[in-house]
Amino acid sequence: VGQIEFYNKQFPEQMLTLAGSLFFVTLAGANYLSTALANITRKVTTRDGHTSWLTDDINLGKLDYYFYFIALIGVLNLFYFLICSHYYQYKSMSLHAEESIKVHTKEEAEAEADANTWEVVEQ
Repeated sequence: VGQIEFYNKQFPEQMLTLAGSLFFVTLAGANYLSTALANITRKVTTRDGHTSWLTDDINLGKLDYYFYFIALIGVLNLFYFLICSHYYQYKSMSLHAEESIKVHTKEEAEAEADANTWEVVEQ
């Protein structure tokens, strides 16, 4: 949900439909990548006559090693995400959205207070 919301807020208006489809393309790519990763792990771990980490008999395999490997890839992905998010430049917001979160400076607050004072005096 967060990824779709990010795409909808940060993509240009003309590319919003592409943003929705990009989510599903990345999901499909992730499924192909996980299948490739499992096949590569099987081939690499069966070298030299060893039993594969992902064998059909769960008691003979080393499934815990495979999940440690997946966790390591997840940690590396987290660091990559942190680097990318640090350098990301957000799309500028519209004036209407900025007005609702605008913080008044001290000078603006004093000017408003003076204007309110003059209104009270005139009445």
